[in-house]
Amino acid sequence: MKCEVIRDLMPLYLDECCSEGSRELVEEHLKECDSCRKMAEQMRKELIVGTEEKQENLREEELLQTGKEVIRTEIREDYLEHIIWMDIPLNILLTIFSIGTFSEWDAVNNIAYSLEPYNRMSWGPELLMNMYGCVGTPFMLGMALYGIIGEIWYLLNARKKRETAILTCVAIQSVLFKATMFITFALVGICLIFEQ
Repeated sequence: MKCEVIRDLMPLYLDECCSEGSRELVEEHLKECDSCRKMAEQMRKELIVGTEEKQENLREEELLQTGKEVIRTEIREDYLEHIIWMDIPLNILLTIFSIGTFSEWDAVNNIAYSLEPYNRMSWGPELLMNMYGCVGTPFMLGMALYGIIGEIWYLLNARKKRETAILTCVAIQSVLFKATMFITFALVGICLIFEQ
C-alpha cells in the first residue's frame, strides 16, 4: 500500500479513532516501512507534548481563577472591615442617644397624654415622634447594642481569619440598620421643618 494513504490514516490511528480494519492495515505497513514508522513516532511525541502543554495551561487557568476569587474575597472582607470600623462609633453614639432619650421621651409622652385627645392622635410629626418615643427608643437601644457586640465579634474573628457567614450577616445587618435609622431621622427632621 502507498505511504500517502497510510500517512493520511496516521492521525486517526494515533488518536484511536479509525476502524479495526484501518488499524490493522496501518500496523502492518508500519512493520515494513521505516519512514512511516519514524513519522508515527514523531507524531506520538508531538501528541504527548501537546497533551502536557494543554494540562499545564489548564492548571495555570485554574490557578488564575482561584487567585481571582481569593483576591475578590479579600477585597470584599477588607471593604466590610473598613465599614465596620466606621460603624462602631455610630453604634456607640446611637446607644448614648437612646439612653439619653428615655427620660426625654417620657416627658414628651406625659405632655402629649395631658393634651386634648384630638391633639394626641393628630397626624404629623408629633404622632411620629410620640410613637418613636414609646417603641423606637428601646428598640433602637437594643439594636445598637446588638450591632456593637456583633461587629466587635466579627472584627475579632476576622483578625484570626475565622469569620463565618453568620458573622458577616450580623455585621452587614448592623450597618444597614444604621442606614435606615439615619434615613428615619432625616425624614422626621424634614417633617418637623415643614411643620413649622
